[in-house]
Amino acid sequence: QWAIDPALPDGGYWKGTKYEVTTYNDKNVETDKIIYQWDDTNRRWLGNSKSIYEFDAANHLILEEQYTWSLDPANPDGGYWQGTKKEEFGYNAANQQTKAITYEWSTAINDWIGKTKVLSDYDSNKNQTLNEQYTWTIDASPEGGYWHGTVKEEYTFNKNKQQTSSLIYVWNDTNRDWDYVSKTKSEYDTKKNLTLDERYDWQNGAWVGTLKKEYAYNAQGQQTMFAYYAWDDAKKAFVGTQKEETELDAEGRIGSHQHGR
Repeated sequence: QWAIDPALPDGGYWKGTKYEVTTYNDKNVETDKIIYQWDDTNRRWLGNSKSIYEFDAANHLILEEQYTWSLDPANPDGGYWQGTKKEEFGYNAANQQTKAITYEWSTAINDWIGKTKVLSDYDSNKNQTLNEQYTWTIDASPEGGYWHGTVKEEYTFNKNKQQTSSLIYVWNDTNRDWDYVSKTKSEYDTKKNLTLDERYDWQNGAWVGTLKKEYAYNAQGQQTMFAYYAWDDAKKAFVGTQKEETELDAEGRIGSHQHGR
């Protein structure tokens, strides 16, 4: 709009009231938007807010950035953009989220630094096979810090969606990498009955067994065998300690046999 100023040769000047710039992708989805504010002292536009969006081929939002304008009279531009929100996402072909990262603004380096990060993976049956999480640790490095692991778990599943293994980690801050903690192994028969339960802990650079059990079942799904194993440190393997077998006679009566070391 026209601002009257008798001191000017033209009797006034144009004063900005609204200035916005928006861009769109080929799917007509907004990808950038900048809103400006009028600096009447210097008669120019300054930033006010800025939004940036990115999408993958399936139209999932994979990046969002938000900024506000920080006024700074000492800056030739009148100020600078300061981030308020940044998030990144990733998805697999099955539309499952595989990455989620959040950031925060560092005034020390005038740029984004990490805040939280979650990585996930899935098998072809949509079972989650990886859960990996991090938080940002601030230090004096040029990057402003590094990712510090908090959780890492890996899993496998059979075609019936039953968990067949797990592997758990802990963060080693000295090496800035993951170390093993524990693992499990499970097996099932064709009727989904548990036939093996095996567990280990990571100790002094090697796996040490903590539990092993085996089971067997008859055609009716009744348990017919149970075996228990203990870890032998000398052999570095499980050895049997107890076994119980159950049989049905012709009249359906149950008989048991126990064996032990």
